[in-house]
Amino acid sequence: MYINWPHYYIPKFNGLCSFLVNPLFIFIIFADKRLQLGNYRYLLSYFAIFNMTCSACDILVPMCVHDHRYAFSVFIYDGLFKKYSEINQFMLAVRCSFISGTYAILHAHFVYRFMRTCNNVTAFSNKFLSKYFLPYGMIASVVYCLCHMVYWVVEGSYDAVQKSLIGVVAITFLSVDSVIIYFILGLLIMKRLGMNTLIMSKKTKKLQAQLMKALIVQSVIPTVVSFAPCIFSWYQPVFGIELGGSVYHSATIAVSAFPFLDPLAILFFVPTFRQRLNEEIGKILQMRKLTNRSDPNAETVSSRVP
Repeated sequence: MYINWPHYYIPKFNGLCSFLVNPLFIFIIFADKRLQLGNYRYLLSYFAIFNMTCSACDILVPMCVHDHRYAFSVFIYDGLFKKYSEINQFMLAVRCSFISGTYAILHAHFVYRFMRTCNNVTAFSNKFLSKYFLPYGMIASVVYCLCHMVYWVVEGSYDAVQKSLIGVVAITFLSVDSVIIYFILGLLIMKRLGMNTLIMSKKTKKLQAQLMKALIVQSVIPTVVSFAPCIFSWYQPVFGIELGGSVYHSATIAVSAFPFLDPLAILFFVPTFRQRLNEEIGKILQMRKLTNRSDPNAETVSSRVP
C-alpha cells in the first residue's frame, strides 16, 4: 500500500543514515585514547547496535498510523509482513516495542552516569563499576530493555486490542514513567556535578558535563520523535480531533529518525569526538580525491605522431 513519497522514502533514508553513522560512532569511541571512557564505551556501542537493529526493523516492518473519529489503528503498509496474520501482527508489536526499548536503554545510561558521579565519593563505589559492570551491568541493561519490549508486545496482543483502553493506559503509564525516571536521574546527576565536595579533576568533571549534555539531548530526541507522536496518536481519537492523514503519517517518519540522530548528539557535544569525526570525514574526502586522480579516464591522452 503506497501512501505518499515522504512516508515511503524518508524512513528508508533515515535507516541508511543510521547504518552509516552508528558504525562510525562505534569506531570513534573505541579508537579514542584521550577520554578513557572505560566500560561506558560498551554501553554506548550497545545503544548504537540497538539503533541499527531498530532501523532494520523499521525497514522490514514499515508501519503507518491512521486515526478516524474515536478510533486509531497501526498497520504494516508494505513489505513481507503487510498481509494480516497472527505472525505479522506479532511483528508489528515487536516493531512498536523498540520505542519502549529506547526508554530502557536511556535509563541504563542515566543510572551509569549517576553511579559514575558517585564513583568518587567512597572507596566502595570507586570499585563497583569497574568490577561489576562487565558483564553483570551489561546483562542487566539488556534484560531490562527486553522486559520493556516484552511489556509492549504483550499489550499489543489480541486481548489487549479488544480492550484497547486498558492497553493504551498501560503503555501510557510505561512511557510517562520512563520519561519521569530519566528526568529525575538527570536532575540528580546535574546536582552532583555542581557539588564542590565531589572529588573529581577539572578535566573529568568537564567530560562528565559534556556527556550529560549529550545524554539530555539523547533523551529529548525520543521524547519529541517517539513519546509525543505516540501520546498524540493514542489520545487524539478520545477527543474526536481530526487533523488529516499527513499529521498521522508524520508520526512514523519522526520515529524512524531517532536511530541516526541519537549518536550525533554525543558526537556533537563532546569536542574530542567532534574533532575525530571531522578527521575521519577529511580522510574519506582525501581518499576520494586520490581515487579521482588515479582514474585513468581523467588522464590526458597524448597526441598521436603523424
